[in-house]
Amino acid sequence: MILIADGGSTKADWIALDSNKKEHFRVRTLGLNPAVISSEELTNRIINMFQLINIKDEVTQVYFYGAGCGTPKANAILKDVMTPIFKNAAITIEEDMLAAVYAASGKSPAVVCILGTGSNSCYFDGEKAPATIQNVYDSATKQTIPVAVYQAGGPWPQTDARYFLRPMILGQKVTVIYETATPETAAVYTFWGYWIGWGELLFSVIVYVLLLQVAYAVTTNPNAESFQEQLSYKPENKRKYND
Repeated sequence: MILIADGGSTKADWIALDSNKKEHFRVRTLGLNPAVISSEELTNRIINMFQLINIKDEVTQVYFYGAGCGTPKANAILKDVMTPIFKNAAITIEEDMLAAVYAASGKSPAVVCILGTGSNSCYFDGEKAPATIQNVYDSATKQTIPVAVYQAGGPWPQTDARYFLRPMILGQKVTVIYETATPETAAVYTFWGYWIGWGELLFSVIVYVLLLQVAYAVTTNPNAESFQEQLSYKPENKRKYND
């Protein structure tokens, strides 16, 4: 079961999706703004909604987009509240602007505004999206591997997040850059892995070795004219000072 919520200071709207991404139910709770509401009250507002509590053990993913969730401190407060309730779920918490971007522009660049209890606006470039690292079972390698899960105007695609010398941690926030025409074609936006990968590194090493060999061959095996010029070279006998 997947829970997606749009939370403000006054109210929060929840939707539950089953494993086939079909709507199971919708429900509304009181607002869940961690910047102005205490942790105890946040907990009470969730557990007092029986529809949520009835499925809490079945929930595997929670995506909460809320007012006041744009800072690490507030984000951590709400995550600490939800983790004991939805014990089997990977929890992603982002500010409500991100949900507005996904709903209004999808995968196209746009200026998006929110007019609610509070107002906000942003510009979305249509190519990068925030993502959360989750662990999934890879049937090919028979191992659990990290993937970056993100949203691109509809479904929740994921991309491999295994990078040499940069281990990804469960729940880590990263940025994904994707093809707007095919959002499932994506990569974690990092220097190593996106800008520089094994292919570029290997190519650079091969070019460097070839240039080194060419330079060595030129300097150690000069042609006949260059060799003769070196033999006939005589330094000029110049005086240190002019008369």
